Amino acid sequence: MKEIEQLENTINNINILNDLLNEKLCLLDQKTMNMPQKDEVTKLFNAVILLSEKIDDEIQTVTGGDD
Repeated sequence: MKEIEQLENTINNINILNDLLNEKLCLLDQKTMNMPQKDEVTKLFNAVILLSEKIDDEIQTVTGGDD
């Protein structure tokens, strides 16, 4: 039972971190909207978005999709 609780805590922590990541990404997007797009910034955004989507996919897999 303790392992299940640890797994649930880990999933909750990942969910919190993912939410924070999405929130920071939105703030960063708003701040950089008026800046000329640079390749490095675009690559960073794409990497963060892909990471966020992968985290979401992993959470759905672990939780069975009943999030």
